[in-house]
Amino acid sequence: MPLQPVYLVAAKNLPKFLEALRHAQTPEKVNLKFTSELGFTSTNDRLFLPLLKAMRFVDDAGKPTARYHEFLDDTQWKRVLADGIREAYPDLFRINRNANAFTRDQLTGKIKSLGEGKIGEATVANTVK
Repeated sequence: MPLQPVYLVAAKNLPKFLEALRHAQTPEKVNLKFTSELGFTSTNDRLFLPLLKAMRFVDDAGKPTARYHEFLDDTQWKRVLADGIREAYPDLFRINRNANAFTRDQLTGKIKSLGEGKIGEATVANTVK
């Protein structure tokens, strides 16, 4: 089965979003209303939700998971984020457990390969971001 990548159309707000998430009170549900309350109202920001699900920060219903709560710990958040990224892109990390060190070109090639040529160029480019 080809890779089904989770991607962002624009990644520029991601660091700010993750920082806001770490400092906000944990909601009952992470949804569009919550992201808007954090100040992320762009249609591009809506793609944070599938990313959080892929990283297992929230369950399919949007309820925060144990990983989400661990992410709030100032001493653990970087490790927790790395674990989430590995979970969101398991095929890449099966190929190379240090996939986070790939160059942009290497990452592009691996995503195309894992997608079995069925992922469009725009999706590949957005995934690489």
